[in-house]
Amino acid sequence: MQVHRLEDYRIHNRQGRSRGTGGYYVNRMGHKKETMVYSVYYETDAGEFSPEQWLEIMRECVAASGSEALLQRIIDHVKASCVWLKKDAEREEYALDILAGRIYRQGHAWSDFSTEGIAENTAYVFDFQGEST
Repeated sequence: MQVHRLEDYRIHNRQGRSRGTGGYYVNRMGHKKETMVYSVYYETDAGEFSPEQWLEIMRECVAASGSEALLQRIIDHVKASCVWLKKDAEREEYALDILAGRIYRQGHAWSDFSTEGIAENTAYVFDFQGEST
C-alpha cells in the first residue's frame, strides 16, 4: 500500500508518445510490425496517469479534503486571468493543477488572490494496486 498526498499529484510533465498495443500486423512488404497508438499521460510524484485518471483522482482528493470552495475560487481567478482557456473543462484542469502544486501561494501573478475564510486542507490517497485482499 502506498499513501499519496494531494500535492503528490502535481503535474511535472505532460508527455505524449506512441506505445505498443500488443497487437501486430503485416505490412505490404510482408514484415511483421507492432500496432502502435499515440497516448498522452501526466508524470507526477505519484506515478504516470492518463488525463482522465488524473482528473478523477484530483476531483476525489478535492472532495475528500473539503477544498471545493478553494477550487471554485481558483477557477474564478483563472477565468478572469487566463483568457487563453476557453472551455470550462480546460479551466478546471488548469485550476486542479494549480491547487495540487499550491501555486496560488507564490509569485507575482497570484498577488491579488486571497484564501481568506477558506481552509487549505490536504487529502491522502491510499493506493492498493497490486495487493490481494
